[in-house]
Amino acid sequence: MKNLFPYLITASALLSFPKFDFSQTVAMITPNSAVTTEGTVTFKDGDIVYSGNTVTHNDFDAALAVPPAQYPVPVASGMQCNTGGSCYGASVDNEIFEVRDYFPFVANVIAQPSSMNGKSPAKTVISVVLDGKSYTAKDGSPFDEIVQLELSFADPMLPDTKLSSVSLQHNSTVYAMVKGDSSSITITDFIWGSNQKSFSFSVDFDCVMRCWEHANTGKGDVILKGKMSNVHVTVPGWITACK
Repeated sequence: MKNLFPYLITASALLSFPKFDFSQTVAMITPNSAVTTEGTVTFKDGDIVYSGNTVTHNDFDAALAVPPAQYPVPVASGMQCNTGGSCYGASVDNEIFEVRDYFPFVANVIAQPSSMNGKSPAKTVISVVLDGKSYTAKDGSPFDEIVQLELSFADPMLPDTKLSSVSLQHNSTVYAMVKGDSSSITITDFIWGSNQKSFSFSVDFDCVMRCWEHANTGKGDVILKGKMSNVHVTVPGWITACK
């Protein structure tokens, strides 16, 4: 027996007392689910009873199951792992960068258009975002702590760390990487899937970060260190199509 009141059910009904039989019912399982299934819904003793009459009944049951929350799992000092096997962590001036406790890590391939003045050409990057805590800054504005890497592809198959960058939002301050010998980004492995539709990579970074408003605030540089390993990325179709 399943109580389906939280879900949206559309049906054509045949009424019979003391229960209502709905035939050829289509039930939308959750607002984010792609699963739909046909079956029979019966109101009985104040509850809704669903019985599927197609092979998709198992899909209906599976969709009703609440997936486990994907919280990061601490594995070492400053390092955490998610259920997919990706591990990540960072520190600012040797203090652990505190990540938020829900979906803190995202990696995507994105296309960046050229700048309006034409000085920066269009490029393809791996955008890696590590979300930290959120709070209200001293000026009353909301502030989200973030570590973000942009690994630029030199060609459609491999990123080039010389064209890559790191940014940091920390302690109500926005920082950018100081490029040169003082900062380094190292990709320790990069493996394409056999179908060329995904890849995994690992990266280490040790960067000098400078406040964007350094001249006005007088805030000094900070050292951002971290690593991300076994990061799995599904590649958009427009990348695979042009390789």
